Amino acid sequence: MIGTPTGQVTLSLGSRIAEDLNREHAKSLPKLAAGRDIAKEVRSTAGMAATLNDVPKVTMNKIEERDGFRLETVTIAMELGMDLGATVAIPNQPGAKPAIVMMDQLPMATTAATPEVARLAKSGKIVVVLQPRGTPVDAQSGVSTQFALGPYMGVNLRAVVVGKTLVGMRADDAIRVVNWLVARPDVDRSAITLYGKGALGMSALHAAAVDSRIDRVILENTLVSYRNALEAPMHRNLSEYAIPGVLKHYDVSDLISLTKAKIVAANPVDAVGQQLRIKQAEELLGNRVQVFRRGPRDPWPVE
Repeated sequence: MIGTPTGQVTLSLGSRIAEDLNREHAKSLPKLAAGRDIAKEVRSTAGMAATLNDVPKVTMNKIEERDGFRLETVTIAMELGMDLGATVAIPNQPGAKPAIVMMDQLPMATTAATPEVARLAKSGKIVVVLQPRGTPVDAQSGVSTQFALGPYMGVNLRAVVVGKTLVGMRADDAIRVVNWLVARPDVDRSAITLYGKGALGMSALHAAAVDSRIDRVILENTLVSYRNALEAPMHRNLSEYAIPGVLKHYDVSDLISLTKAKIVAANPVDAVGQQLRIKQAEELLGNRVQVFRRGPRDPWPVE
């Protein structure tokens, strides 16, 4: 079968694209059987490799004293040859403290400089600002941004070639940061939160599905369902979420059922990135998830 660069497989009236065929095929797939080891399937399907004992080496680069906390800039050795930067806000209060891992597409320095990080640190929480693998710079490097699935398609395809996915690698990064946090004497191991914005929320949810030490997951502007995206007539920039064959193994609702963490979803979105009505999102995510609206000037949904 020959296709055009846009995915067209026939050019006559009533023409079809590859996505149409995929949707039709998906409807014929059998329901997922009960009793499966979904956690194992999550790790395998998303290409996750991090273990709960995989504590990364962390190198201190700079310390800045602030009002009520200090700001540390560190380098975290995630894997052989893969170092990521992070900024850690540490309150001056003594004792073990709750910890929050913030994952956002914004540059790390931009997020770390926000009043919200200072607010959380002054309230007694350790805040790790992490920009995991697959940054906007990675997405743009040497790959056309005209893919139908968005600018991250190129970097995700490179990951798939070596048995990885962007979602899974970012989840691994989050788990390794949690490993580092629970090894610290100043961290309350029973109060660890992952916050992920956009597609990074999906990575946070994957991490929590296999790591019971994560006490809370906060998602913002994150896709509610892979099935919902497949059945939507249109989609936008789904390459950050893409996991080959994911619906043969699990959907977002399965990830939610796996995790013991409390889950909060601010402004959940559909396949084109549009915010869903709260009732619609609750139907798709289930009653374990607290769904609410967050305005552009509202504080982060973190106490």
